[in-house]
Amino acid sequence: MHVGSERFLRANSIALNGAAATAQRARRNGQSSLMVAVEGDTVGQLVYADQVRDETPAVIRALKERAIPHIVMLTGDHGAAARHVAAQLGITDVYAEILPTEKAAIVQELRRKGRRVAMVGDGVNDAVALSYADVGVAMKNGSDIAPQSAQVVLMQDDLMKLVTALDLARSGVELIHQNYAIVVGMNLAALAMALLGGRLVPPELTTLISNGSAVMASINGLHPLMR
Repeated sequence: MHVGSERFLRANSIALNGAAATAQRARRNGQSSLMVAVEGDTVGQLVYADQVRDETPAVIRALKERAIPHIVMLTGDHGAAARHVAAQLGITDVYAEILPTEKAAIVQELRRKGRRVAMVGDGVNDAVALSYADVGVAMKNGSDIAPQSAQVVLMQDDLMKLVTALDLARSGVELIHQNYAIVVGMNLAALAMALLGGRLVPPELTTLISNGSAVMASINGLHPLMR
């Protein structure tokens, strides 16, 4: 018995009978089909359509608003069905009918072009690509192997948490830059006073400024908790 796509059955030299025509009609409607073959002949076919998650359009808009305009869809589904879904979401870059290794190759190629790649996936087929991305993001309720290959796991079945994770990450980096500026700036000021002030500036003051920089950075680090 063989179960899979039209391409899979053709690769195994299985007669499609009338299933090919049904699959073609399904693709025109943005649908996919799964075929069942027994002893070299196709005996069954399931036509289905991928449902776009309710929050996905809002997530795509939120990512674009955050200056992430290059969003790519990687899928093993047929090209027509994939493009149908992509058109609903406003995604123009679509790679369809690809294998897990091809997903990983595309991620690697994007990185070679100098792009920083965040890969979001939840299936076994996504695991390799997740491991090659700069940041792999997996869904908690996905396959067991996907979270093991990712650096970030969304603990709720809600893609909007991806936007939350992005905002938190950017806020964290901004906070690091602020604290770095505080520490370096205050210590440089203390050093300048010590070198140029001479007897006019007591060493206790420069010591206070230097040590105070760590205190100021610690207080600044509490801002996210205060908000």
